[in-house]
Amino acid sequence: MPKVLIVNTVPTGLNGITKAIKSVVEHIDRANLQIDYVSICNIPSKFEREINDLFNCVYVIERNRHPVKYYNRLKALIKNNKYDVVHAHGNSHTLAIEMRAAKAGGCKLRIAHGQNSSCRHAFIHKVLAGIFAKSYNYGIACSYAAGNFLFGALPHAVIHNGIDIDKYKFSAETRVNVRESLNISEQDIVLGNVARLVPEKNNLFLIDVIERLIKIDSRYRLLLIGDGIERAAIENAIAKKNLSQNVLLLGTVDSLRYLSAFDVYVMPSIFEGLPIALIEAQASGLNCIVSDKISDECNVTDSMKFLPIDDVDVWVQEVLKIDISNRATRARKYADIICNSDFDIFHNAQCFYNIYKGIDI
Repeated sequence: MPKVLIVNTVPTGLNGITKAIKSVVEHIDRANLQIDYVSICNIPSKFEREINDLFNCVYVIERNRHPVKYYNRLKALIKNNKYDVVHAHGNSHTLAIEMRAAKAGGCKLRIAHGQNSSCRHAFIHKVLAGIFAKSYNYGIACSYAAGNFLFGALPHAVIHNGIDIDKYKFSAETRVNVRESLNISEQDIVLGNVARLVPEKNNLFLIDVIERLIKIDSRYRLLLIGDGIERAAIENAIAKKNLSQNVLLLGTVDSLRYLSAFDVYVMPSIFEGLPIALIEAQASGLNCIVSDKISDECNVTDSMKFLPIDDVDVWVQEVLKIDISNRATRARKYADIICNSDFDIFHNAQCFYNIYKGIDI
Protein backbone atom coordinates (compact mmCIF):
# COMPACT_ATOMS: atom_id res chain seq x y z
CA MET A 1 0.00 0.00 0.00
CA PRO A 2 1.61 3.31 -1.09
CA LYS A 3 2.35 5.79 1.70
CA VAL A 4 1.54 9.35 0.60
CA LEU A 5 2.41 12.59 2.40
CA ILE A 6 0.46 15.66 1.27
CA VAL A 7 2.06 18.99 2.19
CA ASN A 8 -0.01 22.18 2.15
CA THR A 9 2.34 25.18 1.87
CA VAL A 10 -0.38 27.71 2.71
CA PRO A 11 -2.21 27.87 6.05
CA THR A 12 -4.88 25.20 6.43
CA GLY A 13 -8.20 27.01 6.23
CA LEU A 14 -10.77 28.53 3.90
CA ASN A 15 -8.61 28.90 0.79
CA GLY A 16 -8.35 27.34 -2.64
CA ILE A 17 -5.39 25.05 -1.99
CA THR A 18 -6.84 23.58 1.21
CA LYS A 19 -10.18 23.07 -0.55
CA ALA A 20 -8.49 21.34 -3.52
CA ILE A 21 -6.58 18.99 -1.21
CA LYS A 22 -9.65 18.11 0.84
CA SER A 23 -11.81 17.50 -2.24
CA VAL A 24 -9.39 14.97 -3.72
CA VAL A 25 -8.84 13.09 -0.46
CA GLU A 26 -12.59 12.96 0.22
CA HIS A 27 -13.21 11.25 -3.12
CA ILE A 28 -10.11 9.08 -3.58
CA ASP A 29 -10.06 5.36 -2.74
CA ARG A 30 -8.38 5.64 0.68
CA ALA A 31 -8.79 1.92 1.39
CA ASN A 32 -5.77 1.27 -0.82
CA LEU A 33 -3.64 4.24 0.24
CA GLN A 34 -2.15 5.64 3.41
CA ILE A 35 -2.44 9.42 3.12
CA ASP A 36 -0.88 11.68 5.76
CA TYR A 37 -0.93 15.48 5.91
CA VAL A 38 1.41 18.33 6.87
CA SER A 39 0.01 21.73 7.83
CA ILE A 40 2.46 24.63 8.08
CA CYS A 41 0.56 26.20 10.99
CA ASN A 42 -1.85 25.19 13.73
CA ILE A 43 -5.12 24.06 12.20
CA PRO A 44 -8.08 26.26 13.18
CA SER A 45 -10.45 24.43 15.50
CA LYS A 46 -13.33 24.63 12.99
CA PHE A 47 -11.30 22.49 10.54
CA GLU A 48 -9.55 20.13 12.97
CA ARG A 49 -12.12 17.34 13.03
CA GLU A 50 -12.56 17.33 9.27
CA ILE A 51 -8.79 17.19 8.64
CA ASN A 52 -8.26 14.45 11.23
CA ASP A 53 -11.06 12.37 9.71
CA LEU A 54 -9.61 12.63 6.20
CA PHE A 55 -6.00 11.65 6.89
CA ASN A 56 -4.26 8.75 8.62
CA CYS A 57 -1.84 11.07 10.44
CA VAL A 58 -1.74 14.86 10.66
CA TYR A 59 1.45 16.81 11.42
CA VAL A 60 1.95 20.52 12.12
CA ILE A 61 5.38 21.88 11.18
CA GLU A 62 5.80 25.66 11.17
CA ARG A 63 7.26 26.80 7.87
CA ASN A 64 7.41 30.55 7.40
CA ARG A 65 9.25 31.80 10.50
CA HIS A 66 11.75 28.92 10.75
CA PRO A 67 12.40 27.56 7.22
CA VAL A 68 15.61 25.70 8.16
CA LYS A 69 13.95 23.95 11.12
CA TYR A 70 10.96 23.24 8.91
CA TYR A 71 13.17 21.66 6.24
CA ASN A 72 14.99 19.48 8.77
CA ARG A 73 11.81 18.32 10.52
CA LEU A 74 10.07 17.59 7.22
CA LYS A 75 13.09 15.63 5.93
CA ALA A 76 13.19 13.58 9.15
CA LEU A 77 9.45 12.87 8.95
CA ILE A 78 9.75 11.67 5.35
CA LYS A 79 12.81 9.54 6.09
CA ASN A 80 11.43 7.98 9.28
CA ASN A 81 8.02 7.15 7.78
CA LYS A 82 9.47 5.99 4.45
CA TYR A 83 6.93 7.76 2.28
CA ASP A 84 6.62 6.57 -1.31
CA VAL A 85 5.05 9.84 -2.43
CA VAL A 86 5.43 13.43 -1.24
CA HIS A 87 2.84 15.65 -2.90
CA ALA A 88 3.36 19.35 -2.10
CA HIS A 89 0.87 22.05 -3.14
CA GLY A 90 2.09 25.63 -3.50
CA ASN A 91 2.32 28.84 -5.48
CA SER A 92 5.99 29.29 -6.36
CA HIS A 93 9.50 27.84 -6.54
CA THR A 94 9.60 27.87 -2.74
CA LEU A 95 8.22 24.35 -3.28
CA ALA A 96 11.94 23.55 -3.66
CA ILE A 97 12.02 23.31 0.15
CA GLU A 98 9.52 20.44 0.20
CA MET A 99 10.99 18.75 -2.86
CA ARG A 100 14.56 18.91 -1.51
CA ALA A 101 13.40 17.57 1.86
CA ALA A 102 11.61 14.72 0.09
CA LYS A 103 14.66 13.90 -2.02
CA ALA A 104 16.97 13.99 1.01
CA GLY A 105 14.47 11.84 2.91
CA GLY A 106 14.63 9.10 0.28
CA CYS A 107 11.18 9.60 -1.29
CA LYS A 108 10.84 8.07 -4.76
CA LEU A 109 8.02 10.18 -6.19
CA ARG A 110 8.20 13.93 -5.47
CA ILE A 111 5.19 15.80 -6.83
CA ALA A 112 5.30 19.59 -7.08
CA HIS A 113 1.78 20.91 -7.62
CA GLY A 114 1.43 24.51 -8.84
CA GLN A 115 -1.78 26.26 -7.82
CA ASN A 116 -1.22 29.84 -9.01
CA SER A 117 -0.08 31.83 -12.04
CA SER A 118 1.91 34.37 -10.03
CA CYS A 119 3.19 34.98 -6.50
CA ARG A 120 3.98 37.76 -4.04
CA HIS A 121 7.72 37.01 -3.78
CA ALA A 122 9.03 37.25 -7.35
CA PHE A 123 12.70 37.59 -6.37
CA ILE A 124 12.73 34.46 -4.18
CA HIS A 125 10.77 32.62 -6.86
CA LYS A 126 13.50 33.47 -9.40
CA VAL A 127 16.40 32.64 -7.08
CA LEU A 128 15.04 29.17 -6.27
CA ALA A 129 14.26 28.21 -9.89
CA GLY A 130 17.40 26.11 -10.40
CA ILE A 131 17.09 24.24 -7.10
CA PHE A 132 13.42 23.59 -7.74
CA ALA A 133 14.08 22.15 -11.20
CA LYS A 134 16.50 19.56 -9.81
CA SER A 135 14.42 18.48 -6.82
CA TYR A 136 11.02 17.35 -8.13
CA ASN A 137 10.37 14.49 -10.53
CA TYR A 138 6.64 14.87 -11.23
CA GLY A 139 5.09 18.26 -11.99
CA ILE A 140 1.39 19.06 -11.85
CA ALA A 141 -0.42 22.36 -12.35
CA CYS A 142 -4.06 23.30 -11.82
CA SER A 143 -4.11 25.24 -15.11
CA TYR A 144 -1.98 25.90 -18.17
CA ALA A 145 -1.18 29.38 -16.86
CA ALA A 146 -0.08 27.97 -13.48
CA GLY A 147 2.01 25.37 -15.30
CA ASN A 148 3.78 27.98 -17.38
CA PHE A 149 4.49 30.05 -14.28
CA LEU A 150 5.90 27.25 -12.12
CA PHE A 151 7.49 24.92 -14.67
CA GLY A 152 7.96 26.87 -17.90
CA ALA A 153 9.33 24.38 -20.43
CA LEU A 154 10.03 21.74 -17.75
CA PRO A 155 7.91 18.56 -17.90
CA HIS A 156 4.54 18.76 -16.14
CA ALA A 157 0.91 17.72 -16.45
CA VAL A 158 -2.21 19.87 -16.11
CA ILE A 159 -4.91 18.41 -13.86
CA HIS A 160 -7.72 20.85 -13.20
CA ASN A 161 -9.04 21.06 -9.65
CA GLY A 162 -12.41 19.34 -9.50
CA ILE A 163 -15.64 19.74 -7.55
CA ASP A 164 -18.48 17.49 -6.46
CA ILE A 165 -21.17 19.00 -8.68
CA ASP A 166 -24.07 17.75 -6.56
CA LYS A 167 -22.91 19.84 -3.59
CA TYR A 168 -23.13 23.09 -5.53
CA LYS A 169 -26.44 22.70 -7.34
CA PHE A 170 -28.82 25.61 -7.00
CA SER A 171 -31.53 25.37 -4.32
CA ALA A 172 -34.49 27.76 -4.37
CA GLU A 173 -35.28 26.86 -0.76
CA THR A 174 -31.74 27.58 0.41
CA ARG A 175 -31.83 30.86 -1.50
CA VAL A 176 -34.92 32.01 0.38
CA ASN A 177 -33.60 30.90 3.78
CA VAL A 178 -30.21 32.54 3.38
CA ARG A 179 -31.65 35.79 2.10
CA GLU A 180 -34.15 35.95 4.94
CA SER A 181 -31.37 35.37 7.49
CA LEU A 182 -29.43 38.31 6.02
CA ASN A 183 -32.48 40.58 5.66
CA ILE A 184 -32.16 40.56 1.86
CA SER A 185 -35.35 40.53 -0.20
CA GLU A 186 -35.94 38.55 -3.38
CA GLN A 187 -36.10 41.86 -5.25
CA ASP A 188 -32.53 42.73 -4.20
CA ILE A 189 -29.72 41.92 -6.64
CA VAL A 190 -26.80 40.24 -4.91
CA LEU A 191 -23.21 40.26 -6.10
CA GLY A 192 -21.03 37.70 -4.35
CA ASN A 193 -17.39 36.77 -3.98
CA VAL A 194 -15.65 33.99 -2.04
CA ALA A 195 -11.98 34.78 -1.39
CA ARG A 196 -9.44 35.67 1.24
CA LEU A 197 -9.42 39.39 2.02
CA VAL A 198 -5.89 39.97 0.76
CA PRO A 199 -4.48 42.47 -1.78
CA GLU A 200 -4.25 40.03 -4.70
CA LYS A 201 -8.00 39.32 -4.49
CA ASN A 202 -8.66 43.05 -5.06
CA ASN A 203 -11.87 43.24 -3.01
CA LEU A 204 -11.56 47.00 -2.51
CA PHE A 205 -12.30 47.28 -6.22
CA LEU A 206 -15.70 45.68 -5.56
CA ILE A 207 -16.48 48.32 -2.94
CA ASP A 208 -16.07 50.96 -5.67
CA VAL A 209 -18.25 48.91 -8.03
CA ILE A 210 -21.11 48.52 -5.54
CA GLU A 211 -20.92 52.22 -4.59
CA ARG A 212 -21.64 53.21 -8.20
CA LEU A 213 -24.25 50.51 -8.73
CA ILE A 214 -26.45 51.63 -5.82
CA LYS A 215 -26.47 55.18 -7.19
CA ILE A 216 -28.21 53.67 -10.22
CA ASP A 217 -30.33 51.08 -8.40
CA SER A 218 -30.53 50.87 -4.60
CA ARG A 219 -31.43 47.16 -4.71
CA TYR A 220 -27.81 46.08 -5.25
CA ARG A 221 -26.02 44.20 -2.46
CA LEU A 222 -22.50 42.80 -2.13
CA LEU A 223 -21.66 39.72 -0.04
CA LEU A 224 -18.00 38.96 0.66
CA ILE A 225 -17.13 35.55 2.10
CA GLY A 226 -13.65 35.19 3.55
CA ASP A 227 -11.22 36.92 5.87
CA GLY A 228 -7.68 38.24 5.82
CA ILE A 229 -5.28 41.12 6.32
CA GLU A 230 -7.34 43.58 4.27
CA ARG A 231 -10.49 43.23 6.35
CA ALA A 232 -9.87 46.47 8.29
CA ALA A 233 -9.21 48.42 5.09
CA ILE A 234 -12.42 47.07 3.54
CA GLU A 235 -14.41 47.89 6.68
CA ASN A 236 -13.01 51.44 6.60
CA ALA A 237 -13.97 51.83 2.94
CA ILE A 238 -17.51 50.59 3.66
CA ALA A 239 -17.87 53.05 6.54
CA LYS A 240 -16.40 55.98 4.58
CA LYS A 241 -18.77 55.39 1.67
CA ASN A 242 -21.81 54.71 3.93
CA LEU A 243 -22.32 51.25 2.46
CA SER A 244 -23.04 49.28 5.62
CA GLN A 245 -26.59 48.51 4.42
CA ASN A 246 -25.36 47.30 1.04
CA VAL A 247 -22.16 45.35 1.81
CA LEU A 248 -21.93 42.38 4.17
CA LEU A 249 -18.65 40.80 5.29
CA LEU A 250 -19.59 37.27 6.27
CA GLY A 251 -16.14 36.04 7.33
CA THR A 252 -14.93 32.45 7.03
CA VAL A 253 -18.22 30.65 6.51
CA ASP A 254 -18.92 27.70 4.25
CA SER A 255 -19.82 29.17 0.86
CA LEU A 256 -22.03 26.23 -0.17
CA ARG A 257 -25.32 27.68 1.11
CA TYR A 258 -24.58 31.23 0.03
CA LEU A 259 -24.02 30.55 -3.67
CA SER A 260 -27.75 29.95 -4.13
CA ALA A 261 -28.41 33.39 -2.62
CA PHE A 262 -26.11 35.18 -5.10
CA ASP A 263 -27.29 36.59 -8.43
CA VAL A 264 -23.91 37.37 -9.99
CA TYR A 265 -20.45 36.10 -9.08
CA VAL A 266 -17.69 38.74 -9.23
CA MET A 267 -13.93 38.13 -9.02
CA PRO A 268 -11.56 41.04 -9.74
CA SER A 269 -8.34 39.24 -8.73
CA ILE A 270 -4.95 40.63 -9.70
CA PHE A 271 -3.69 37.08 -10.28
CA GLU A 272 -4.98 33.52 -9.85
CA GLY A 273 -4.17 29.97 -10.90
CA LEU A 274 -7.50 28.51 -11.81
CA PRO A 275 -9.89 29.47 -9.02
CA ILE A 276 -12.07 26.53 -8.06
CA ALA A 277 -14.60 29.01 -6.68
CA LEU A 278 -15.47 29.94 -10.26
CA ILE A 279 -16.23 26.32 -11.14
CA GLU A 280 -18.44 26.11 -8.04
CA ALA A 281 -20.22 29.32 -9.03
CA GLN A 282 -20.95 27.98 -12.51
CA ALA A 283 -22.25 24.69 -11.08
CA SER A 284 -24.73 26.78 -9.10
CA GLY A 285 -25.95 28.47 -12.28
CA LEU A 286 -24.26 31.82 -11.70
CA ASN A 287 -23.07 34.09 -14.46
CA CYS A 288 -19.62 35.40 -13.57
CA ILE A 289 -17.81 38.67 -14.16
CA VAL A 290 -14.10 38.22 -13.60
CA SER A 291 -10.71 39.83 -14.02
CA ASP A 292 -8.98 39.43 -17.37
CA LYS A 293 -5.92 38.34 -15.37
CA ILE A 294 -7.68 35.00 -14.74
CA SER A 295 -7.17 32.13 -17.21
CA ASP A 296 -10.10 31.54 -19.55
CA GLU A 297 -9.66 27.80 -18.83
CA CYS A 298 -12.19 28.32 -16.01
CA ASN A 299 -14.91 29.39 -18.48
CA VAL A 300 -16.31 25.86 -18.70
CA THR A 301 -19.90 26.93 -19.40
CA ASP A 302 -19.04 29.87 -21.67
CA SER A 303 -20.91 32.14 -19.26
CA MET A 304 -18.12 34.42 -18.07
CA LYS A 305 -17.23 37.98 -18.90
CA PHE A 306 -13.53 38.84 -18.58
CA LEU A 307 -12.93 42.52 -17.86
CA PRO A 308 -9.93 44.76 -17.11
CA ILE A 309 -9.49 45.70 -13.46
CA ASP A 310 -8.51 49.32 -14.09
CA ASP A 311 -11.99 50.59 -14.97
CA VAL A 312 -14.83 50.46 -12.43
CA ASP A 313 -17.39 51.80 -14.91
CA VAL A 314 -16.84 48.88 -17.29
CA TRP A 315 -17.72 46.47 -14.46
CA VAL A 316 -20.76 48.51 -13.47
CA GLN A 317 -22.12 48.49 -17.02
CA GLU A 318 -21.52 44.73 -17.35
CA VAL A 319 -23.34 44.01 -14.07
CA LEU A 320 -26.30 46.08 -15.25
CA LYS A 321 -26.54 43.95 -18.43
CA ILE A 322 -26.51 40.55 -16.68
CA ASP A 323 -29.71 38.52 -17.02
CA ILE A 324 -30.42 36.99 -13.60
CA SER A 325 -33.66 35.25 -14.60
CA ASN A 326 -34.09 31.49 -15.23
CA ARG A 327 -31.54 30.59 -12.56
CA ALA A 328 -32.80 27.03 -12.00
CA THR A 329 -32.76 26.19 -15.72
CA ARG A 330 -29.31 27.67 -16.15
CA ALA A 331 -28.02 25.78 -13.10
CA ARG A 332 -29.13 22.41 -14.52
CA LYS A 333 -27.51 23.18 -17.85
CA TYR A 334 -24.21 24.33 -16.32
CA ALA A 335 -24.04 21.38 -13.89
CA ASP A 336 -24.38 18.93 -16.80
CA ILE A 337 -21.57 20.67 -18.69
CA ILE A 338 -19.22 20.56 -15.69
CA CYS A 339 -20.12 16.94 -14.94
CA ASN A 340 -18.86 16.01 -18.40
CA SER A 341 -15.65 18.02 -18.08
CA ASP A 342 -12.34 17.33 -16.36
CA PHE A 343 -13.45 19.61 -13.50
CA ASP A 344 -15.52 16.75 -12.09
CA ILE A 345 -13.97 15.64 -8.77
CA PHE A 346 -14.45 11.94 -9.46
CA HIS A 347 -12.34 12.25 -12.62
CA ASN A 348 -9.85 14.37 -10.70
CA ALA A 349 -9.51 11.93 -7.78
CA GLN A 350 -9.03 8.99 -10.14
CA CYS A 351 -6.14 10.81 -11.80
CA PHE A 352 -4.33 11.16 -8.48
CA TYR A 353 -5.16 7.62 -7.43
CA ASN A 354 -3.53 6.34 -10.62
CA ILE A 355 -0.45 8.48 -10.02
CA TYR A 356 -0.08 7.33 -6.41
CA LYS A 357 -0.66 3.65 -7.21
CA GLY A 358 1.72 3.71 -10.15
CA ILE A 359 4.72 3.67 -7.81
CA ASP A 360 7.09 0.73 -7.96
CA ILE A 361 7.15 0.01 -4.24
